[in-house]
This record gives sequence, C-alpha cells and structure tokens, in this order.
Amino acid sequence: MTDTPRIEAALNQGASAFSALSREGRKLERELAAVTKERDQLQQWKDDAMQVEAEWDSQALAKRLGVTPGYSVRKGIQEKVLLLLDKVK
Repeated sequence: MTDTPRIEAALNQGASAFSALSREGRKLERELAAVTKERDQLQQWKDDAMQVEAEWDSQALAKRLGVTPGYSVRKGIQEKVLLLLDKVK
C-alpha cells in the first residue's frame, strides 16, 4: 500500500490553505493601503491646520481684546469681536 493518495491529499490541503492565506494577505494589504492613505490625508489636514494656526497669536489677540485670563481664548475672541461689530453698525 502506497502513501501516494495521502500525500496528494495533504498537498492539496496545503495548497488550499496557502491559497486562502494568499487571498487573506492581499485583502490585508488593500486594507493597509486604505488606512495608510487615510492617515496621510489626516496628517496633511493637521499640518495645514497647524500652519494656519501659526499665522496668528490668539493669546495676544485675546489679551488685547480684554478676554478674562482662564476663559476660553477662542470663545472670548468670538464674543469680543461680535460686540465690536455690533458697536460699529
């Protein structure tokens, strides 16, 4: 009695497993590429936002407008600017 049928069956199982793993690997590579692209887009958005933020000194502006220390700088600037706009109208 030869082991040929058992060996062939084992080889077929191995080939099937390898094929399934290859498909899963390609799927994971596509998912990784998508996540990497999203990360790069988010990093670009963050870099752009940081560049815009660096163009002005919100702390100095808040101080100049008389925003109370400890109060939200952005909220304080918004409130003071709206008050100034109402006065101008």
